[in-house]
Amino acid sequence: MITVDARGFECPKPVILTKDAMRSAKNGDRIEVLVDNDIAVSNIIKYAQSANSIAISQLEDDGSFKVIISVAKAETKVEKPIDTQVEKEEELEVSTHQQDKTVIVIPCDGMGDGNEELGRILMKSFIFAITNLEVLPSTMLFYNGGAKLTCEGSVVLEDLKNLSSSGVEILTCGTCLDFFGLKDVLGVGEVTNMYSIVEIMDNATRIIRP
Repeated sequence: MITVDARGFECPKPVILTKDAMRSAKNGDRIEVLVDNDIAVSNIIKYAQSANSIAISQLEDDGSFKVIISVAKAETKVEKPIDTQVEKEEELEVSTHQQDKTVIVIPCDGMGDGNEELGRILMKSFIFAITNLEVLPSTMLFYNGGAKLTCEGSVVLEDLKNLSSSGVEILTCGTCLDFFGLKDVLGVGEVTNMYSIVEIMDNATRIIRP
């Protein structure tokens, strides 16, 4: 068993420590991660699940949390030989599609500088325009003031729900939700952490920021 003590660390350190432990672990190993806030619990569980591992949490007597991860290493896949030019072209087309990752980052609840009311009007129009694109982005990231847009009462919530149902990944910074006291009223998508935000932006083929 591997124990990771991530108590006292801010996002994204608990996720990074968990990632390092899972990377060095073997298939079937058990990892116990100790944290002191529920945002870290959620982030670690999501990361473990993204790595095809099982993760559960439990509350300790001292008020801290323990996340228990059963590590599942992916088996190496054996690629079938490509026999025809048609198969080569089809594989290239799929590969190109998979690599097309447009990410839209929303760092505030308004668009542009100047008048705040106008900025919110523009942001509403911007997100509505996204719903009408022929090719939708793969991911939309919301942080700082932008986190307010994914919560209950947001004027763009229905548009974001439509985008989510169409396959767009909607992710909101958990630290930001906690800072604004909004973690219990998230209305669409999932909570994410700074490590994942950086990773998604690093792997993007294009980043759009209004």
